[in-house]
Amino acid sequence: VSFEYIDFASHPAFQAYLERYPKDCTFGSAGRAILARVVCHLVLPMDVQRVISLDLGDMLVLDDIQKLWNLGDEMHEHELLAAAHAVALSHVNAGLVLYNVARMRQRHFEDQTLRAVEDHMRSNPDPSCLRDQSIINALHASRKDFGYEGPSPVMLLPCHWSVFPSTEWQPNWNSPEVWLPEVMERKRYPGIVSMSHVELYCAKPIDLLAAWAQLPMTTKDESKQYRLRTYTLHHGRKQERS
Repeated sequence: VSFEYIDFASHPAFQAYLERYPKDCTFGSAGRAILARVVCHLVLPMDVQRVISLDLGDMLVLDDIQKLWNLGDEMHEHELLAAAHAVALSHVNAGLVLYNVARMRQRHFEDQTLRAVEDHMRSNPDPSCLRDQSIINALHASRKDFGYEGPSPVMLLPCHWSVFPSTEWQPNWNSPEVWLPEVMERKRYPGIVSMSHVELYCAKPIDLLAAWAQLPMTTKDESKQYRLRTYTLHHGRKQERS
């Protein structure tokens, strides 16, 4: 195994890209590095056709990453990258992304990213600059809002490839003292339990339904939520009764 260092910051293509970025947007070296990931096709050697980008400081790879690489063969023609949707965070997460570099070059993906930046800043004035994750979400989740034609360039990865230490259906996950008893009974914590035990749990439809059922009743129509809660508790205990 060998590693090649690429000085993206001084790369002429990346510098030209930054020249086209909104002038009132400034960021430091870390921000540039994060931004460079979403336009990696500009700085990578021409013989690189596909890459996996992943955060190193807060991520563990617990499966053969070759399986993730192979998912690139399953991309539809319109898809340029693959990432997982983090329901708990309400966005497509850029901590792990599979990029089809060849297609990004062919379709001048940098133009799409710049349009997403300009449209987002126009609709949401913010002095902070968009990085890779915000750009990806603008091109995926906000397509209708910005009037983008065609399907999303993002292929959503299975949740297996992006597991967060908090499950999506726990309201106030960092404040367990306010959790309802029903939520505590069905608590799922995907992550490292011990040196030899790693727990991975992807939500089933009934779990996602139960998420809304277990939220504190603050709406005027409490009867509707009560019926939903009763249904999910009854359905969730079927296996216990069998």
